[in-house]
Amino acid sequence: MLDQIRQTEEQQQIIDEGVHKAVEKVEEIEKRDFTKNYGKPGTEPQVQNQSQNVEEETLPVVDGSPNGCIYMPVNDTDKNWRQVWDNVVKAMSEVKDSDINVQGEKPSALQIQYHEDTYMVARTRLCVKNDKPCLELRKLDGNGFTFRDTYKENLQSKLAEKKITRKSSEQEMIGGMNEPQYMYFDLKESKDMLNYWKKNIRPQKNLDYNQVELYDALSSLSWNSGYKENFEILKSEAKDIIQPVLAVLNQSDHIPTVYFAALCISTFFNKSVFGECENWSSVETLLNCVLKWSTTKKKDNDEEEDDQTDELEIKRSRETARLCGLSLIALGPQLKGSIPKNTSKLLKKIRNASLTKHFGVTHWNEEAIFKAIEKTEEEEENKK
Repeated sequence: MLDQIRQTEEQQQIIDEGVHKAVEKVEEIEKRDFTKNYGKPGTEPQVQNQSQNVEEETLPVVDGSPNGCIYMPVNDTDKNWRQVWDNVVKAMSEVKDSDINVQGEKPSALQIQYHEDTYMVARTRLCVKNDKPCLELRKLDGNGFTFRDTYKENLQSKLAEKKITRKSSEQEMIGGMNEPQYMYFDLKESKDMLNYWKKNIRPQKNLDYNQVELYDALSSLSWNSGYKENFEILKSEAKDIIQPVLAVLNQSDHIPTVYFAALCISTFFNKSVFGECENWSSVETLLNCVLKWSTTKKKDNDEEEDDQTDELEIKRSRETARLCGLSLIALGPQLKGSIPKNTSKLLKKIRNASLTKHFGVTHWNEEAIFKAIEKTEEEEENKK
């Protein structure tokens, strides 16, 4: 009887060991599926060929929970991370009021989200966490609330629409909020803030800008310009605002500063307030700004820079291009005389850059922009 019990216990032990080994094998296959073979559509995990020296591309693996990061599980079905990433980029491109720079062949991209008088810069990448593909959102610069409450929610909504991730229940609660008046300055009560803006949008000592105060002034000014009661006061100061802000478009290399400068100009011009800047010089300033922030930068040998030269740099701003385009459309009917040679050269460069192809007609309506500018010359010729 005792021998039978011992035999039964030994058999159970063998079974348990077999089950344990099987579980370990399954876990090993699942892990290898995401970290080694992820990216090969329609393939099962295979034993690696020792004679094959080709290194397979893998996704970065995240251990633990790094501070300041948000993770969104991906609804992965085909285990083709390149296809998943392509869909993520499409979703990111649809996020309103944002600029995006994809980091070459890597499943990683930088994005600037503009919101009211703030901005933030975040890196979004596809990675592996807990043996499953996830999107990692990491704030690099700017306002934390804009990162958490605006960018994350905007991106998550677009991802859910494309069924890349699940929709957040918080998203439904946030929608439909009205803009309260208390978010704007009351310029009727005091002109202290107006004087602060007018002072800091100009160069200070030695004709240099105080970059911190310049950004602070422009972001606040452009946001408050969108409030009807404030704009009624600001338009009487247009001469002291528009020209200095146009100068910033050519002087600053800080994208958020340039964006808010372009937003300010667009607000004034589209309400037919030009501050005596309805001239070809303003057109050239806007066109130069578009070229600067829409084309790949060049090295000294005229070769295009590698997109991965600086992973913390966004080199293009489709939002700046969009705002400058709106300003050009509004400015066109106010122009007089023939198109200057320098302006013609800039227009030719922009045509060759195929911005509508790169940014889409939403961010660069080339037909409407050129029609507004070139119509002036046609009218001059008809007069002759």
